[in-house]
Amino acid sequence: MGVGFSHGNAQWSYSGYYDFCNTLCKLLGYEGVDDFKYYYIHNSNDAYHLEKLVNLSDYDDTVNTLAVDDLKDLIPLLEKLIGKLDKEGYDYWSMGELIKGMKAARDANEPFRMT
Repeated sequence: MGVGFSHGNAQWSYSGYYDFCNTLCKLLGYEGVDDFKYYYIHNSNDAYHLEKLVNLSDYDDTVNTLAVDDLKDLIPLLEKLIGKLDKEGYDYWSMGELIKGMKAARDANEPFRMT
């Protein structure tokens, strides 16, 4: 049991997905997810788009879906951030799979859901 998605092969444990979101927040200059959520102000497009991905980590059925328009903005950000991850790490592989799944959902004009 863990975090999976409607499209693609990306998967994490629940705690692993939270850690992954923590890493993404740190790459944008925050101290982690809690800092991002507490101090978050729409001070950059990257932060605005990342908020949608971080909100998936709340495991709330009302926010566990990304619309196609969200994907169009989030995919370029993730493609930029993946280059900053350790290429030998699990998050690098899973993020690549996450991006592939998001692209498949976007191309099919379907929402992308956490399962």
